[in-house]
Amino acid sequence: MTYKFENTIGGKLLAQLRLDIMEMIEVPNSMLPEAYQHKRDGGRSLAELDAMMQPVYDGPSDHKIEKAEKAKRVKKYRQQWEENETIEYDIDEYKLHRYELAFVKGAEDAGWIESDE
Repeated sequence: MTYKFENTIGGKLLAQLRLDIMEMIEVPNSMLPEAYQHKRDGGRSLAELDAMMQPVYDGPSDHKIEKAEKAKRVKKYRQQWEENETIEYDIDEYKLHRYELAFVKGAEDAGWIESDE
C-alpha cells in the first residue's frame, strides 16, 4: 500500500490553505512587469500570477500533426501506385471506430435510425 500525504484529509486541507493564502497576497503593479500588470485593480494575487505562469504547450497542433501524417500516407500511396498500380491502405482502427460512433450518433439524432436501448 502506498501512502501519499496529499491524498489524506490533512493534505487536502493544507493544499486548500495554500490556495487561500495565495488568493490573499496581492502584488502591486509597480512590482510587476508590464505584461503581468492588472490595470483595473492595481495588482494581482499570487494565485492569478501562478495561473499565468503555467507552462503552455508550444508543440505542433493536432491539425498540423494530422496534415503531416496525411502527407506521409499520400506519398506512400503514390509510391505503391507507381510501382504496381495497387494501393494497400493503412487503417487506423481507433480513428475508424471514433468516426463510426459519430456517424451512428448523427444518424440517431437525425432520425434515420432508432436506438435499441
